[in-house]
Amino acid sequence: MLRQAKLAVLGTVSASGAMRLVSGMNWRRQKLLILSYHGVSMSHEHEWDPGLFMPPSLFEKRLKTLRDGGFNVLPLGEAVARLQRNDLPAKAVVLTFDDGFANFYHQAFPLLRAYQMPATVYLTTFYSYYNRPIFGLMIRYLLWLAPKPVAPVKDSTLGWNTPQNLSTPEGAAAAVQILNKYVETLHASAAQKEEMAETLAGHLGLDYNQIRGTQVINLMTPEQAARIHAGGISIELHTHRHRTPRNPELFAREIRDNREKIQAITGESPRHFCYPSGVWRQDLFSTLKENGIETATTCDPGLALRDTPPLLLPRFVDTTTQTDVEFEGWISGVNQFLPRKSYSPEV
Repeated sequence: MLRQAKLAVLGTVSASGAMRLVSGMNWRRQKLLILSYHGVSMSHEHEWDPGLFMPPSLFEKRLKTLRDGGFNVLPLGEAVARLQRNDLPAKAVVLTFDDGFANFYHQAFPLLRAYQMPATVYLTTFYSYYNRPIFGLMIRYLLWLAPKPVAPVKDSTLGWNTPQNLSTPEGAAAAVQILNKYVETLHASAAQKEEMAETLAGHLGLDYNQIRGTQVINLMTPEQAARIHAGGISIELHTHRHRTPRNPELFAREIRDNREKIQAITGESPRHFCYPSGVWRQDLFSTLKENGIETATTCDPGLALRDTPPLLLPRFVDTTTQTDVEFEGWISGVNQFLPRKSYSPEV
């Protein structure tokens, strides 16, 4: 109900031309919008998970909207420095991508170059160097790909000691939960997880090697990451294993490992950070500061102000499910005046 009411308001504001007026006001000039993306589909990934993947046609439409609307797309470091100096240009926007999917290299990067727009990739490096599909995502993707109905599967090597109904979304979700708990209990290595994914594909009648070869669920390789960096894309920190341990020493290790891998790719020491899954906790701040982190971005929607804490920079997470008018509401600044949901920090 809240979203429908907001869409109605935004539609009225857009039709009146007020969005263009607000975006050009000095009020908007004193604020920075940081946009967040994840993947740009190489195939049909957006049909499977529209919250994670966006079709390239829609992403290009977003870039065209920014260009035609006269928005100034800035590199992250420059934008934050100018925000703190109260020196932002009109309609300032930053583009960020979380995780570093291979589809950034294949799909997003060519579009960004065509529109001459800078961007930042927050790269989580374990699966970049390991160069295999991300286990958790691959399991869900395989279950989505499988032709329905699927015969019930019982396989103790997957933790399924009783037959699992994989033909319904509810049954598949329950099976995934059991599998993930089994993996955690087993302390399964990356290689063991890979074997499990291949085993599941076999049960589903899918060609795992063919699916893996598409790189749909892969992160960029270090070589691909080096090429985008050479092409002007900033590569920053997102932890090595996409996690934020509560133990400060383990969290610091995640940052150090991540920085070491990125530095080997770029020759530069990254200093900007993105909270994995957007989940932040106050106990993380001291470790971030001790490890030379200058800024950290969340998934809390909003515009960044001059006095916004640099370790709590908000972002608008743009997805396939966001309408054109919602996107325009955020880049103009109008959405700042409307009620919105917020990510809650983990406690």
